[in-house]
Amino acid sequence: MPQTTHYYTHSGKTPIISVFLMIIFGLPVAFVLSAIYGYAIAFIPFIYLNFFITLGFGVLTGAAIGAGGKLGKARNPGIYAWVGLVIGLFAEYAGWVAWVYASFDQTSLIIHPGELLVGLQEIAETGAWSIFGWTPTGFAIYCIWTIEGLMIVCASALIAFVYVESTPFCEHCSLWVENVRTRSNLQTIENEDEFKTKLEEGQYESLLGLKKADDSSKISTEIELNGCKTCENSNYLSLSTITVSVDDKGKESKDSSKFVCNFRLTNELHKKVAEFVENQSQ
Repeated sequence: MPQTTHYYTHSGKTPIISVFLMIIFGLPVAFVLSAIYGYAIAFIPFIYLNFFITLGFGVLTGAAIGAGGKLGKARNPGIYAWVGLVIGLFAEYAGWVAWVYASFDQTSLIIHPGELLVGLQEIAETGAWSIFGWTPTGFAIYCIWTIEGLMIVCASALIAFVYVESTPFCEHCSLWVENVRTRSNLQTIENEDEFKTKLEEGQYESLLGLKKADDSSKISTEIELNGCKTCENSNYLSLSTITVSVDDKGKESKDSSKFVCNFRLTNELHKKVAEFVENQSQ
């Protein structure tokens, strides 16, 4: 594919097999998780966990779709999102079926949409759970159900989309590009936009001149090199700002903000940067 920009962009190619693999991976996972989700929501007494259970349902469904698409070498994140949306809707519906079945003492399995709607209406009249002495019914519970449904469907589509959105692909070798090296704890880049402009203009002295950050510094720069190990010609550079924070209990956490993503490198420049990273690691 012609390199028309400084940064990697997906070709958009989507082999038919990749769509089948998204479905083959996504549907069974959605089906199994829907049963787990339905019973968990019905029987776990801790209402506060519902948010995480619901979000996890969507995230895992989207991850399964993404794994199938990546195995099939689909290079169109939009297709991942659409499949994630459709399977997310299936997951949401299957989750309702499982939840209603569990809520009605497991006496009847309601699959037909019309009958399922009637069952939900019956539950909505009396409420399904209480929190702080309040039992949501009617409009209130419908709003909560809508939010939960959107969480599942949107998470499925979004996670599927981002699964390969920033992962380069070597069209020449038909392989996903792998991480080659990562080097953290380099000095902070004060003006990220200016730094990016210099890279795009071929001024690499700033990059190769980065020094180690001070040991006490809470903000540093991370270099990530990715490359095709077969042809060694699909090489990319990413840069992130790493911020370290400490909470009141002394627990340390790191926040990563990427400001350069998959900048194209020539094979010669890739070797120079790799050598620089290696030297900084010593």
